[in-house]
Amino acid sequence: MADGSSFCRVPYPWDVEAVLNGREAYPALLKIRRLEERLALDEVDGVALGIRAEESYGRCMNFRVRGPLYLHSSGRWVCTPIASWTAEEVVGFVLAHDCLPLNPVYFKLELAPALNHLRDGTWFPREIADGQGYEDWLRFHYPELGELYRRAANLTPRRA
Repeated sequence: MADGSSFCRVPYPWDVEAVLNGREAYPALLKIRRLEERLALDEVDGVALGIRAEESYGRCMNFRVRGPLYLHSSGRWVCTPIASWTAEEVVGFVLAHDCLPLNPVYFKLELAPALNHLRDGTWFPREIADGQGYEDWLRFHYPELGELYRRAANLTPRRA
């Protein structure tokens, strides 16, 4: 963490093949559920999240409604200190202060869309206006995942 304490990894494994083959439903919100379980286990009453409003439409709307500090329905305070930062500001801060690990996605910018749309997590083609999404980027940097991504994209309805 930024204060020098250790990181805690919260795993959220799921069977990608089973979902793509229709044997299991997509585990919507699994990452959030697993994080909530861990926060409850550790009796955490507040979190600071390193997410930016420009990463997705949903995050942008959330910050417009709630602001960068709000009481979540779980009773936990949520602070998003970099919500208004650009991706360039985040990368510059991390590199200048050498206090946090830089997300590996920022080392793989060839064929990437606008830097402000890059984020860690689940990337769907529908997330950016051109409809092409991250498929070219993913196939270039992670060729072993290209076919899984294509299959998943075909199962996912795109936004108009």
